[in-house]
Amino acid sequence: MALATPSNPAQYPIMMDKVSLLTASTVELGISGNPRSDIIRLLGPAVEAVLHFQSILSSVSLFVCLRVWFVASIACANILYASKIMALNALVATKFGAFHGATITSKAVAGVWNSRRIQALRKKLFYEFAVFILGGGNILFIILFWPGWWVLGGGIWGFWMLLS
Repeated sequence: MALATPSNPAQYPIMMDKVSLLTASTVELGISGNPRSDIIRLLGPAVEAVLHFQSILSSVSLFVCLRVWFVASIACANILYASKIMALNALVATKFGAFHGATITSKAVAGVWNSRRIQALRKKLFYEFAVFILGGGNILFIILFWPGWWVLGGGIWGFWMLLS
């Protein structure tokens, strides 16, 4: 198979540029492939020192993290224990205060209930209630507290439910 040649000789350099793209490069690399070069020789100890420092730092940080975790777990356990003790003390103090508060209040109420002014007021209220019941108030109490209201109310409610 023959290559096609252009009929115009002015197109030969264009063809040569295309061919030159397919050939191997003759440019030298700036970095030496020699393992004994200056850059690798100088970077070797620096990389070794960095790796050694990183291993020391990782062991120290692991040690510190484990210590912090241990101290934090002990602190949390102690805080839980102290909060339980404080809650128990608060419960005991509240019960003690409520018991003595109720005792003092009942003694105060008994003292007020048995005072002369309250006894006179109780006698006056009982007299007024008796007069009201024996007078015209008896009819009012009979109308309000008549047991038949339950029967009438139940019947009206049942009729209403039947219609709805």
